[in-house]
Amino acid sequence: MRKSGVLYLLLPLALGYVFLCALPFSVTVQEKMMRKFHLNSSSRWEWCVLQLLPSMYNFSNTTHITLTENIEGETFWVNHYPMRLLTFYPMHEHTDLTAELRSRYRGAELRTIVKLRAGGGQLILQEQLAEFNSR
Repeated sequence: MRKSGVLYLLLPLALGYVFLCALPFSVTVQEKMMRKFHLNSSSRWEWCVLQLLPSMYNFSNTTHITLTENIEGETFWVNHYPMRLLTFYPMHEHTDLTAELRSRYRGAELRTIVKLRAGGGQLILQEQLAEFNSR
């Protein structure tokens, strides 16, 4: 009985370790980790499982935010989870916001365009487009 409990603990740890070790070599693993940061995983289940893995600081994450009244916008470098920046961005009621999120790692890039509207004290998702490219 005691050995099976240890197995249930060590097996997920070993699988997570193998997944992270594959990051520099596997485009699929790179895409999944980038999508995790953009809150754009293929399913909620996948996103929840990926949260158990440590967040890597080796991606280049930037966010460019443009408000409708400010054509130039602002660009921010974000450690990880660039989508999180939008929750803290100061917006006025009924303001449209477009954010371009980019994460890069070893020639792979995930670019996500998010269009939001502020209203009723919350951000309402209008549109989200994501595109992954690797060299």
